[in-house]
Amino acid sequence: MPISVQWHNPEQTIVRWDFSDPWSFEEFVRADDLANSMTPQVSHLVWHVLDFSQVRRLPRNVLRNLPQISKVNQPHDNFASPAIVVGSSGLTRVFVETFERIYGGVALVDTVEQAEARVLSEMM
Repeated sequence: MPISVQWHNPEQTIVRWDFSDPWSFEEFVRADDLANSMTPQVSHLVWHVLDFSQVRRLPRNVLRNLPQISKVNQPHDNFASPAIVVGSSGLTRVFVETFERIYGGVALVDTVEQAEARVLSEMM
């Protein structure tokens, strides 16, 4: 499956999305539905970490879908911001930076460990 979604830690403070090539916008929407069904099950803040480190290509017309992508992850009461994106690919970095400039609510890091550290710092 090109996008898997699961709890990253036993405390259920991070929902981790793992992406692999090829993935589509439709798969992103399905993954978001799953992530959004998990988040309300807990009473504390939940961060979303999207790991694009294994992605080398983005779906066709991904820029055209930016408005829809910005609406997909509608925050719940316990949704923590920013969503943290892991990815070192140049294309992924440009995509995330563009999204952040237009819509906000996203932070970019290079590794999952950096994402974990970012969540810890946000929790304090």
